[in-house]
Amino acid sequence: MNKTQIVLICFFTFLLSSCSSLFLQKVLFGVRNPKDITKVEMNRFLQKNEFDTSNVYLLKPVAYVDLAETSSKYFATWELFNHKGVLLVPRHDSVNSCISNIEYFIQYIENNSYKEDTIRNLQKDLFQQFTNTNILNNTKMEEQNYTLVLYWTVFMGKYSKDILSLEHFANLSESKISVIKVNMDLREDIDDFSINLKTK
Repeated sequence: MNKTQIVLICFFTFLLSSCSSLFLQKVLFGVRNPKDITKVEMNRFLQKNEFDTSNVYLLKPVAYVDLAETSSKYFATWELFNHKGVLLVPRHDSVNSCISNIEYFIQYIENNSYKEDTIRNLQKDLFQQFTNTNILNNTKMEEQNYTLVLYWTVFMGKYSKDILSLEHFANLSESKISVIKVNMDLREDIDDFSINLKTK
């Protein structure tokens, strides 16, 4: 085995590790061109990858466009809110540089450092914008200390799988964390809207 082969093996091992660049994972592992997705296809993706199909929500078209235009990160990312519906943001940027850091932050939230972002509110910005709020168990939510929101899309492939896997660590946490999954795939009812994406 020559030096070039060794370097290549180390490079791809790094990419596949839990602490590899999330951006590179996004680019190299399973990302597809976005297309209209049905609820059946959403559930098929979850079932195929052995994720819970409950607590999956869709945003109303206007709310979807507003969020997508705020940042393209919402096609595969996470947010954690406290019991007051206030967004909690990690104080250290290193948390989002590595999937295992995110897992630790969520599972041991009580021991981690974060700041409150009062601009975003769980009730106003999400709960009131869902198309299927009738199945949202608000009573159960109120019994929890935190709510973890997982934004995911079928077209983001492995990157979405990493995000969805965070539900497991929320369930392991001694803190009471409820989980909701917000699908951000394109849908027929969004086709009439023009979306100007931002890269951040």
